[in-house]
Amino acid sequence: MVPRIRIGAEAACVIAGLVVVSVGWGIDLLGVLSPGSGHDHGSPSSLFSRLNIASLGIGLAIIGVVYEHHSRLLHDPILSLRYFAGYLVLIDGVLHLFALNDHLGHAVNAGFFAAVGLGEIAVGLALPRLPPQHDPAWIALLLFLLAAYIVTRATVVWPNDDVETIEALGLLSKAVEVLAVISLVSLVRRERRGTSPFATPDRT
Repeated sequence: MVPRIRIGAEAACVIAGLVVVSVGWGIDLLGVLSPGSGHDHGSPSSLFSRLNIASLGIGLAIIGVVYEHHSRLLHDPILSLRYFAGYLVLIDGVLHLFALNDHLGHAVNAGFFAAVGLGEIAVGLALPRLPPQHDPAWIALLLFLLAAYIVTRATVVWPNDDVETIEALGLLSKAVEVLAVISLVSLVRRERRGTSPFATPDRT
């Protein structure tokens, strides 16, 4: 007898959202690689199309979360905050994947953005279900990314040959990281005060 696999609304919408982001990222990559495509690193048109892709994909995932957990989200502020922080990390991961496309000429930088982007997407999706003991690690990761951005815009850091430019995609990523850090710090403080037990979404 073949076991029946039931996929809940959240999982289905997350999968659909990731497919949208993956396809959009692939199209963006083809645009970067295509000669004469008009793709310009940091251009407003490039940023606008990337934000459209990210908002559509992540929006689909959020629809599933709200549909499946709306009652608990309304009555459990800790769970709501965990989802909020998690999806901020997820958004930052998607932005780093787009940054990967802008650094294809530097293997080390491209590898860094690929690892960070995929890692943040995984952490962002898992964060609502992870125990709060791991929250300081995610805060440390985000602070490292913020510090790395500042340092690479202030001086030359290996493997770069020059100071990195300040562009809209990077600034947006840092703004998201600041919000994520604030959210995670709030979660850590609440947990240390013991004002709310850790709760995870129901598994379906």
